[in-house]
Amino acid sequence: MLRHRTLSQTKFVQAVGLDCLAAYASSRSLDSPQSLTDDEIDRWLSALAESTRLEVNEDWSSVNDVADHAVDALDLAYRRSSLTPDDTAPRERLAMTLFLEDPESFDVAADLYSWRDATTRMSHFRLTPHPDAPLPDTEKFKAAVSEHFRQTMRTPDCDTRLYEEAGVWIVLVTHGDYQETKSHWEAGSTRLVFLRPPRQDVLQFNPVSGVFSLRMDGLPKSEDQQLYLSAFSEHCLGVPAKPIAELETTISLEPIRTDRFIYTGNEHIEWVRLVAADLRFPSYRTTSVIRADEVRHALKDRFNGARISDAELLSSAKLHFKLRGQRGRPRAVTLTPPARTEISRNAAVIEAYLREQGVLLA
Repeated sequence: MLRHRTLSQTKFVQAVGLDCLAAYASSRSLDSPQSLTDDEIDRWLSALAESTRLEVNEDWSSVNDVADHAVDALDLAYRRSSLTPDDTAPRERLAMTLFLEDPESFDVAADLYSWRDATTRMSHFRLTPHPDAPLPDTEKFKAAVSEHFRQTMRTPDCDTRLYEEAGVWIVLVTHGDYQETKSHWEAGSTRLVFLRPPRQDVLQFNPVSGVFSLRMDGLPKSEDQQLYLSAFSEHCLGVPAKPIAELETTISLEPIRTDRFIYTGNEHIEWVRLVAADLRFPSYRTTSVIRADEVRHALKDRFNGARISDAELLSSAKLHFKLRGQRGRPRAVTLTPPARTEISRNAAVIEAYLREQGVLLA
């Protein structure tokens, strides 16, 4: 499932407020904390059963994710809801109110946050454009995906949710994975439990460009990639899908390998640096993984004056982007043809630059 952002407990409970926290405790049939001091909140949490404490932490983390990192999704969810937001309230209180009083609308905000988070690490495939197509019915798609996970002994069914946002179709698929054995200490001895961890995969389709993007939770499996491509293409677009190997590439590292890539940036980007590369030179039988503050300079020292254009293959590259006015670390981008990108933040600005340089082809 989605990895939560860091939760600052003190900041969170102060923003939510004691009355809203009491309403949350009541919704779980728990006694409410008496104050918002750190000692009282710690006392209240420590008195809970471990399983309940984990559930509370999961709830609070989900609310905090939406409040801190998906403000526009929170606003959209309130417009969908019959609730009227208090414009003077902190975002955490608004998110908790929605969580308690309109869970369906809160789930919309949480789903859109999951989608936004997933877009930084996706594999991209080019399918047939459908610029005028309406949102599809996903029932047949859901049935095909459920059958796949049932046959692979991961889950008997799955849940799918469909949205249209920012000109793209978004499908979130929640399903179980292979059972895992966990040991824990109980009543003076070690006990084993068998758990089926939940997974949430995020699919995105741009009907104008025909680009299908996929982020799979956990360890990606090639058969799952092909299943999603085939099921989506056949049941949502009405056309048969090609095998992944026959689809057009959406990433090219040739501008980097041939030294055509411009590292000096533009009006939004101060500079770009190549900090890691998987290279193969004609005189070497294996791929060399080079990591440095600036790979192009390091090559000259480590490979007798070699240039990146001397390589016969560049199979993966990691770039650092320094944005103008940006504080802190540069944004990291990992590119692995034919389809996978990882962009830490500011994806829109960075993707536009990569397209301009001929690296992103979709």
